[in-house]
Amino acid sequence: MLETSTVQTSNGRLISDEVRSIAVDPMRGTVYFGTDEGLAGLTTPAAAPQASFGELLVYPNPYLIPSTSPVTVDGLVENSSLRILTIDGALVRDLATPGGRIGFWDGKDEQGQDVSSGIYLVVAYSDDGASVANGKIAVIRR
Repeated sequence: MLETSTVQTSNGRLISDEVRSIAVDPMRGTVYFGTDEGLAGLTTPAAAPQASFGELLVYPNPYLIPSTSPVTVDGLVENSSLRILTIDGALVRDLATPGGRIGFWDGKDEQGQDVSSGIYLVVAYSDDGASVANGKIAVIRR
């Protein structure tokens, strides 16, 4: 996916629209921009995937909804998918990820509604289903 970022669309994290050079840190998914105003870095989902699942990092935790930023799930293998489940195992949302080490969840169910306050299980699995990892997140609905 090709993305365009400006000072306005990046909420000021890109400090100038006059970009002179670009460098990418593939391990972190950070894109650095050399601009006429100085250096800026934007984190993207383009981080290199893990070779195998370890512990998932799910943040922010707790997650307050509604929110303008999604939950980040870090520690994925290439082409992982995510399932968000209630604590008793009911499916809340099934999500594809961008393909790298990081995936996202917006705190919504399959119908696009904000989920209720509670503890949710995050299950990540490889495209062939042979590898699985999991984590938990607390959601607080304001």
